[in-house]
Amino acid sequence: MGVNTLVEEEDIQMKALRVLEKHAEFEALFEYSTEFAEKQIRRVEKVKRERDEEAVVRAREELAGAMREGRNMVPPLVEAVKQGLTRGEFARVKGVRAPCRSCLRGGAKCRTSERSGSS
Repeated sequence: MGVNTLVEEEDIQMKALRVLEKHAEFEALFEYSTEFAEKQIRRVEKVKRERDEEAVVRAREELAGAMREGRNMVPPLVEAVKQGLTRGEFARVKGVRAPCRSCLRGGAKCRTSERSGSS
């Protein structure tokens, strides 16, 4: 991910970032942080523990069906996210493999990442 260092303070994206940082459980990440990565992993694990797995499966299947059939995927995607579908799970619905935890933590690359072209 690139970082634009020539951003104007009144840029709409900078305004949105300030609002998110002030009012939401949101932290802007400007440099890689192992601590931040671990925090994000714990948050995803918590979502997975607390969600209704059957509802997620139903929502994921509806989303996959919409994508296969060429229907508008936004409504089923929104529902899937509301049910707790993660970004990695969405990537797998699309047929793209997300990197494994070892790869995310800077460990040795796994075969999954090599097959998908992830780095």
